[in-house]
Amino acid sequence: MVIKAVNKLTGKITDIHSSGSFSIVSIKLPSGTIIRSIIMETPESADYLLNGNSITAIFKETEVVISTETNSAVSILNRIPGSIEDLAYGELLSRLKIKTADGILSAVITSEAVRLLNLKVGKEVMAMVELNEIMLSR
Repeated sequence: MVIKAVNKLTGKITDIHSSGSFSIVSIKLPSGTIIRSIIMETPESADYLLNGNSITAIFKETEVVISTETNSAVSILNRIPGSIEDLAYGELLSRLKIKTADGILSAVITSEAVRLLNLKVGKEVMAMVELNEIMLSR
């Protein structure tokens, strides 16, 4: 299995909280879901950081964590609900295509995790991504 896909979700900046040279940027996706990214820029150093601006959040398929519980008690704030549309099961790794209200996401997780979570096409899941794994693009 070749790992190469990146996920891209586009939304509008709704909030920027800065401290020192870092900012946490909140992005509202078309579905209303809010995702966040921490970056090494501030509105003073990056002119694109303005509330209301369109922005694309980009993250690797290997950075997506999958849960079968919608309210898991974990520290990952970025949570995108969806259902498994396709599952390519491999010996070590498996690729999931997750249908969300904001588009298709790709996730690569261990095949052991697929077995333990009893994942299959049609199952509802929560795709989660740490805010430090999300890059922003204009």
